[in-house]
Amino acid sequence: WANFLVPLYNAFETPWGQYYQYDQAFLTSVYLGGAALTLALLGLFRWPDWRARALFVLAVLAVVLAFGTLTPAYGVIRKAVPFVGLGRYPVKFLFVLAFVIPLLAGCGLAAVVKSRLRSGLFTLALLVAVTMGLIAWAAQGQQFADYSAWPESFRANVGYSWNQNSPGKILPDAVMNTVIRFGLFALVIVLLAAATRAARHGAALAFAALALIAIDARLHTPKQNPTLPAGLFARHDWAREMSPVPSGAARIFITPQAENVLTYSTGTNEARIWAVKRRAEWSSLNLLDGVAKVNGSSTLQTREQRLVEQTLYSMTNRLPAGLLDFLGVAWITSSNAVDEWSPRANARPVVSAGQEIIFADDAAALTEITRGGFDGQRVLYLPPAARPGLAGTSAVPVVVTKVVITSHRLEAFLNASGPTVAVIAQSYYPAWQATIDDAPVPLLRGNVAFQAVPVPAGSHRLVLTYSDFNFRAGLGVSAAALLACLVLWLRLGRLRSE
Repeated sequence: WANFLVPLYNAFETPWGQYYQYDQAFLTSVYLGGAALTLALLGLFRWPDWRARALFVLAVLAVVLAFGTLTPAYGVIRKAVPFVGLGRYPVKFLFVLAFVIPLLAGCGLAAVVKSRLRSGLFTLALLVAVTMGLIAWAAQGQQFADYSAWPESFRANVGYSWNQNSPGKILPDAVMNTVIRFGLFALVIVLLAAATRAARHGAALAFAALALIAIDARLHTPKQNPTLPAGLFARHDWAREMSPVPSGAARIFITPQAENVLTYSTGTNEARIWAVKRRAEWSSLNLLDGVAKVNGSSTLQTREQRLVEQTLYSMTNRLPAGLLDFLGVAWITSSNAVDEWSPRANARPVVSAGQEIIFADDAAALTEITRGGFDGQRVLYLPPAARPGLAGTSAVPVVVTKVVITSHRLEAFLNASGPTVAVIAQSYYPAWQATIDDAPVPLLRGNVAFQAVPVPAGSHRLVLTYSDFNFRAGLGVSAAALLACLVLWLRLGRLRSE
């Protein structure tokens, strides 16, 4: 909460000049500003509307929940409403303040201009100013926080920002930043106080105060939103360097060692580091090239997919060749450099069938598919619950042809000499619907986290289609809520005019 008023409190500087809080790298800043908070408090106490109190309660609840497991409230609410657990980063609750504080501040500004409240304005401003001073004092002396768990480099970085002058500067960077924040805050209060006295130019002075608040928000932390030249995002031509281009039927794989280097690489040459990560197809950059990859950046994953990915990327001493074959890995990070690629043999097609069926729980199946001898063309692991619905579990000859993969759809033709199960090397999720010859069939979970479909003997057409009912229902609810708000707004407008 201290960063609501002092943006660089307990923040360390990265090599690129940005500041982050230790152990909280999701948001570069949660700064609200002294002026906005002063006006918000004024709106709470001086604006005669119960909705202002309701907004305040919402803001307090958001701040409490943002602390996550550090307060009992988050655990209680998460247990009562499990859906809250989808937010892996509780700090996201602070997004609520981005809407609540400006609304309350607007009420406060209206109270200042209309009711000419100077005494309340000065009292709250003094309270906020004293709080800013105490936070700055605590930051400079590293008070009221347990720094023992911090790496030495981070502690030294924060200490340097608050206690050491950079070459050519009269104050440490964090101190100077706080002084500027305090100066802009004081100037806003002076303009608002003048607006309460001016008969003719009160509105202009209030608008000038709002402009300073906007400037403060824009400049409160260095390089909050850095940019790179658009040319660095240009499509990387895989066809010129390598063939075939990895697509839905083949994937690339960044090794665990390369992933670690790419994740924690630092330096002052932003463009050069970006170019390396771009060639390495790191994070979700592969989407710019239309290149399929084993991992990526997604805060929402199915439990089984996450389990396989974590296990795979924890295997730094050896890589499970059989699992990589099953995943269709045709290119792997070169041992020479993290942004170079080496071709890989034995990549399997995305759709296969005819394997011997072995029933095992997730723990046992995960152990087997990550063994060096796993052969996804020979065996398929299914959960025991899938046993009753299967006609055959023995290996049978199957020919798979005409595999077509598009967004939200996969189609393949299979000719099986006996009943079998087709396995598709893409993540299992219930929203995928399977059909055989246009007749619905159950979608099973195979090899822990992937798709499997029972296939009868003979020639058949298999189609997988992604159709998320919950997503469509959510769109419908949102549209209905938006329509209700519009109708209510129009109706209230008519009532006021009457």
